[in-house]
Amino acid sequence: MVERLENDVLDMECNLSVTGNLQMFQISKKFQIFAPAMPLIRKNKAEIYFFLPEESSQSVERRMFLEKYQAKLSNKTWFIFISSDLVGDILPLVQLSEIKSVYFETMYMHDGVFTINFKFHSSDIKPVSGYVMEALSSSTPNLSIKLTYMGSRKSVEDALKVISSHFMLYSVTFASRPPSQNKLIEDNPLGLEWRRFIRFPGEEENIHGLYKIKGKPHSLNGVNVISEADGIYETVTTNPVLNEFALMANSQSLARFCENQEFDGNILMSSFVTMESHLHSYISMVDELNRKFKDWSIYIERVIPVTDIISQ
Repeated sequence: MVERLENDVLDMECNLSVTGNLQMFQISKKFQIFAPAMPLIRKNKAEIYFFLPEESSQSVERRMFLEKYQAKLSNKTWFIFISSDLVGDILPLVQLSEIKSVYFETMYMHDGVFTINFKFHSSDIKPVSGYVMEALSSSTPNLSIKLTYMGSRKSVEDALKVISSHFMLYSVTFASRPPSQNKLIEDNPLGLEWRRFIRFPGEEENIHGLYKIKGKPHSLNGVNVISEADGIYETVTTNPVLNEFALMANSQSLARFCENQEFDGNILMSSFVTMESHLHSYISMVDELNRKFKDWSIYIERVIPVTDIISQ
């Protein structure tokens, strides 16, 4: 399996930047805060986690920022939880997530600018364009939303290079062999061979996935057709191991970006990008998953610095 940091299933990309007079933007700009972000979208509410290095508290100014937003220290990283009310004031992410091919790739706050990069399929150009125009027209003196790029898909390398200049990032892959009862075709509407990109972390019991398959789906029940010609579909599924994985990761406020899976009918490969400070916790989680789901034969496949991948 090739390392899949890149979502090469989707052919379009959009980059938005948000600035404004909200205190979060002002403090971030004043104290030159950089913080990668991870959205959680569940029950029609969008929340965001921002992550800052542990040493941020050594600066009086940055400690003020941490205290202002009730930051908590976990796994050698400060995290700030932004509620759905404030997120909605910044950018209506829930409405954007309702466009079925939208895949949130990277987000970060940098010196008072909140940047969001997402990919989508060209068949959704009209709803994405409508969303962008509505977002831009809703800009106020207190909150300015700008479109910085919309066009053919760019490499994820640029965004990851920005984040990796502040945090050491790792690509982690763990493998499993789902038991036969989890490979029933009637429970797998898109067949038993696919690639899947996680559109966004959501409810722990649901996997919001974009699928690339060969041939025809077994069933279209609950499946959205993104592009039949390209073999791209979207649906919400469940998986006991990945559900538990998300539950444990979210309970520890662990970062994960560019999450994806690949299944060949026998081995399920699960990959994501995380920060070095969260790496040990994720490895411990995989060990715990292996002990909890003994019939899945779960193991770490590889751990690679992202700098090694994007420099190739």
